[in-house]
Amino acid sequence: MTVRQRKLALLLSTLLGGCSLNQPARPPAMPLPQQFGRDDASMAQALGRAETNTPLWQNASLQGWLRAGLHHNPSLQSSLSSLRAAHEQTLAQKASLLPAFTASYTPQRATTSAILASPLQSPANPYTLQTAQVAVSYNIDVFGLNHDLLYSVEAQEKLAQAQLQAARLTLIGSIASSAVQLAAATDGRQRSLSLLRDEHELTQILQQGLAQGFNTRLDVLQQEQQEQQVAASLGTFQKQLEQSRDALAVLTGQPPADFSAADLHLADLQAPGAPPTQVPAAWVRRRPDIAAADAQVKTAAADLGVAAASRWPQLAVLAAWGGNASTLAQTLQPANRFWSLGASVTQPLFDFGVLKHRQRAAQANLDAAEQQYRMTVLQALQNVADSLYALAADDQSLHQTQQQTQDAATLMHMSQQRQELGFSPGLEVLQNRILWEQAELTRLQAEASRILDRVALDLALGSPGTVTAKP
Repeated sequence: MTVRQRKLALLLSTLLGGCSLNQPARPPAMPLPQQFGRDDASMAQALGRAETNTPLWQNASLQGWLRAGLHHNPSLQSSLSSLRAAHEQTLAQKASLLPAFTASYTPQRATTSAILASPLQSPANPYTLQTAQVAVSYNIDVFGLNHDLLYSVEAQEKLAQAQLQAARLTLIGSIASSAVQLAAATDGRQRSLSLLRDEHELTQILQQGLAQGFNTRLDVLQQEQQEQQVAASLGTFQKQLEQSRDALAVLTGQPPADFSAADLHLADLQAPGAPPTQVPAAWVRRRPDIAAADAQVKTAAADLGVAAASRWPQLAVLAAWGGNASTLAQTLQPANRFWSLGASVTQPLFDFGVLKHRQRAAQANLDAAEQQYRMTVLQALQNVADSLYALAADDQSLHQTQQQTQDAATLMHMSQQRQELGFSPGLEVLQNRILWEQAELTRLQAEASRILDRVALDLALGSPGTVTAKP
């Protein structure tokens, strides 16, 4: 191998290596506190993963709706397509780090002007020129411009992944919330129907008492108003029931007219008895909004690298080999072959500060992205903490309503026993049963609120871990 061939081989090996003298490191992940929660001795130990699971996600009907939504919801499929597009952009940018090979063929029919033509050649006779060549071009990424562009598109792909996860969690939360509202509306409607029958029976008893002179008109009017309020609440539950079904239909990618929902009750969606009080803050990293903010920081850092590298020389190498002749077959003959090897260096000299100001703008965008990341982390911690406090309040409220329901049930049973012994009139039994049904309605509302807040906590942590279906 000659000295010239050795130099050429060394140059080609350097170019094909795709090396860069300036490959900036990616910014490290932002730190998070160790854990968060209320400052209480009973909350000193962070909960394990198993302690935060809830049977809610294991319900068969909910699992079926989640699977249907994750596979057929148009918004989620749109986010999935955006992720595929971002991935292809990453592959395209990776390919740009390698040499580009092109082939060209140019047939030409022309004449020569009378001034330039040979005196022995008539300008009226056109000639044919066939040119075929193969060219190789390569941009030497000495100062890291192309690598920074690759870091940027990789960060954008991470952003698309986070956006897909956010869309997935939003869909899961919407389906779960609609399922809870459907169950609450079903139970509330059934209880309201029973309460309305008892209220109507009580109204009739008071009307009979008015006719017999035992009751006043005011007693009857107050009872009729109470009955009308129960009837109005029944319509509210029916509206919530239909709207929840329609929401589930759209979320699972179906027209409302084609959707049918099985009966679902709050008892099928029970959360654990004791709500969590503290969770490790590191779990918040699973939130897609934090992942998206982190990807935006990386994108801004890569854009700063691109802006800085644009102020340095850009090097390129171009090599070509081919031939030209009057016919295509003759282009490959040794006498008609040609080759070229060249390089170019482009260095901005004076641009009135355009590149400098673009670099400063990129630095400002990076500072803004880092601050936005910190704000996103703080809001995530607040979101989880608020969910923990809401669950604690829900647990207390549910305990109170359960006690009220139990006391009302005890009172109803006592009046029934007194009636069987002949010491209590039927009106007292009916009134106590109405009190129990009203307490039961309040308990159902407290139970639904507690389950909804538990769904909110699982989503705030970025991972309802028992959801098995993925798009």
